[in-house]
Amino acid sequence: MGFLLLRPGAFRLLLAGLVLISHLSSFSTGRIGVILFFLLSGYWISDLWRRQGVYGARLFFINRFLRIWPLYIIAVLVAAALLGRNLHIWNFTIFGVASAPDIKPLGVEWSLDIEAQFYLLLPLLLTMRPSAWLIVPATLIGWTVVYYTGIHNVFMYIPAFFAGMLLYKYREVPLPASAMQALLAFCVLTGIFAVFPAGRAMLSNKIPDVMNEDIFAMIWAVPLVVYIGHSLRLRSGKFDRHLGNLSYPLYLVHEPIIQYVNPHSSVVKLGIIAGAILIAVLFYVVLDIPIENFRHALLKRLEARSIQNKEI
Repeated sequence: MGFLLLRPGAFRLLLAGLVLISHLSSFSTGRIGVILFFLLSGYWISDLWRRQGVYGARLFFINRFLRIWPLYIIAVLVAAALLGRNLHIWNFTIFGVASAPDIKPLGVEWSLDIEAQFYLLLPLLLTMRPSAWLIVPATLIGWTVVYYTGIHNVFMYIPAFFAGMLLYKYREVPLPASAMQALLAFCVLTGIFAVFPAGRAMLSNKIPDVMNEDIFAMIWAVPLVVYIGHSLRLRSGKFDRHLGNLSYPLYLVHEPIIQYVNPHSSVVKLGIIAGAILIAVLFYVVLDIPIENFRHALLKRLEARSIQNKEI
């Protein structure tokens, strides 16, 4: 059963696959995939801030900008041309796109907006060291804001990010048996949801939801926290890192393909999955790897310059 204990890269690719499956089927797996991405972000971005924050916030934000924006903007421009969509300022800034209506050619821009907001919030969170008790009112404020103003904000999803931050802070390695028990608990919870009509509605894209899908996804994801804690501490080799890096282009390109083809049969849907993976690999090899090489080289130069300035 050890094959069920996925390494970090394979797990990230699985989450992108859950979003793809949700957009192609009646299974509502996309939201929990995004929520778990937010949890992973809370972990990795906390680690990144610890390593680069010593050089100042500027280096941290340059790092995040170069990781998210270049490939995103290429995907947006290609998708808008493919689908004949008009673009607005929010499509280029990322900030605000989650709250803007009907200008999302990728279909997943909203989550990048929330992610970018988290980057801005992180230094404050690490400075304040908020307790779990403060996360509850912050979450309520976030949902109140979106309810009355329509402005989607990071506080709506702060429990997911905060869970990742806690995994990083304590960095305890759950035993493989504990990770498997967590995975089993998740499967049992999913089965319980499937038994009752209200739960089946939340697990399906075809039945009207009985509660907000994001809140449900955060509840549904709770048993997996221990499993993710184990996954994050597994050694990630070169191939696994490639799998993890591939998750971002797959996440970006799959929805425009679905919208363009507009599938009506299982055979076409399988073709879309294969095509999305192929195009994601193409984006990764031709665009993402060179962009990443540039990002890493630039960050090394900036780090060296920061060290030199401190020594002076």
